[in-house]
Amino acid sequence: MAEAMPGWRETPGPASFYHESGLLLTAEKDTTAESYVSKSLANVKAQRRAVKVLRDKQAISEGMQSSLARATGDIGYLNRQAGWADAAGAIGWLWEQVAAAARTVNIRFVRKPVKRLVFSQDGKTVQGAETGDGVQTLVDLTVLACGAWTPAMIPLDGIASARGQVIGYMDLTEGEAHALRDVPVHFNMSKGCFFFPPTRKESGGWETKVARHAFGYSTKTSVPEFPDRLPPADYNLLVDFLKSCLTSVDVQTSMHPDFGQSLYVATGGSGHGFKFLPVLGERLADVLDGSDYEKNGGKWTRKWSWPSVQRDPNGSIVREIWCFDGSRAGVPGVSLEQALAGDERAVTAPQSKL
Repeated sequence: MAEAMPGWRETPGPASFYHESGLLLTAEKDTTAESYVSKSLANVKAQRRAVKVLRDKQAISEGMQSSLARATGDIGYLNRQAGWADAAGAIGWLWEQVAAAARTVNIRFVRKPVKRLVFSQDGKTVQGAETGDGVQTLVDLTVLACGAWTPAMIPLDGIASARGQVIGYMDLTEGEAHALRDVPVHFNMSKGCFFFPPTRKESGGWETKVARHAFGYSTKTSVPEFPDRLPPADYNLLVDFLKSCLTSVDVQTSMHPDFGQSLYVATGGSGHGFKFLPVLGERLADVLDGSDYEKNGGKWTRKWSWPSVQRDPNGSIVREIWCFDGSRAGVPGVSLEQALAGDERAVTAPQSKL
């Protein structure tokens, strides 16, 4: 992340979509989240960031810097050299740059849904992709970078699993948005919730984004699902979190071992990939063309190498892969279908005690 930050601050394009509002990270005492916040603080200090340690509830609330907002948690820190980025705007800008560059070289874009990968007759080589209209595009090397849709293209059992996280938006009045304009991103690791400073909507007016940071929900399909409502328990949790805050809410990039040198998979990241946007593409290219060894001693080739299949004590392949990094609230294993039906385990399960 230290390498990506100069890109967000200084590179024309990304810099216009980056907002250095600060990050207020907190936790309740005597939970696993407290340990995570302590480790995060040590990491930030090691990067010589300007951080303010917050040792009690009063200091935490003062860190919000708004008469309309109060932070939650018992301990934490405020990193004023952090912020958030407009993902839609940044990706839109990146697409414009790529499209402009493509006009000067022999690059052609096919903007159609991909139905499947095309394999050789012996199944050992990926030869390209077939779009929904039945047209096949054949190439020498295929790079599969489709995030949560990856399991629809190739099996990832025992390697990675797609998860759905809960996100909500709340409208703000002009006055509320003005009063909250200087608040940092507030992240309570124990509650597994966070919210952003006000942003202007495309349709006009203001809103704030509030979301869960938990293990997420699995689905029975190989592609993401987008229900038209939130699971009831998550909805109530987000509302309660906003009420408590407002007084007025690892990338994997490697050659697939089963298909020679014909397929690279660039996916994963556990929800953290986008923040590396200014440098991620260059590092992926270094891995693809082999220059990573000359430039970085092979650091990213090794780090993003194809992982071993995870198995349970009986030797069976683990079908559901979960991220146990100490930052996620709730319990793993709840499906989206269960949550929509009223299953509250992913929300009501308390953080484990240290």
